[in-house]
Amino acid sequence: MADWAFWAMIGGMLTMLGSFAALYFIRATLLATKETLQEERDRNAIEMRAYVVVIPQGIEKDIGKSEYRGQIEIHNIGKTPAHNVSARVWMKQSKFDAVDFETEPFQTLADRTLLPDARMRQGTKNTGPISDFAKKPGFIFVFGRIDYTDYLMKRRSTTFCHRYNKATLATDPNEIAPLAEPQVLIRAATARHHIHGNRAD
Repeated sequence: MADWAFWAMIGGMLTMLGSFAALYFIRATLLATKETLQEERDRNAIEMRAYVVVIPQGIEKDIGKSEYRGQIEIHNIGKTPAHNVSARVWMKQSKFDAVDFETEPFQTLADRTLLPDARMRQGTKNTGPISDFAKKPGFIFVFGRIDYTDYLMKRRSTTFCHRYNKATLATDPNEIAPLAEPQVLIRAATARHHIHGNRAD
């Protein structure tokens, strides 16, 4: 009788240990499944979000004026619309190793949407006199910031800085171009992404 009670106790303990092991295994499986599902959700969010890039479009002479400005193209390469697309584009001359291209976030975003694969062209807010090209060689920087919100209503930003060498003039800036179109002074193909001022999230 005593032997039977002893083995019954041992059996009960083994059953209890087996139950604990099963519970531990179930918990570990649930945690792993939860992590996998979260990774999948994060991956889908990245794949489905809007993603705005900025493409250089050269330096152009304004129609009918003796001034020039930089041009960019804003392109949504993501799979969903970019909402509240706000752009700030500036231009300045500086040395090759210029570093000061910081831009402040927008306080208020624009009511403008860029659909997937849609493009939008924009020129710099400021201009420069054509006489700049008669001065000593140097570099023109077109830089700025694009802020927008994605489909998760998360605010995103893209900062950019394109460098142009003034020595790569495509046409004479003093040449009179047709009034119907701007004159390309430096082609987009000569632009370089500067080591500073380029970032996207």
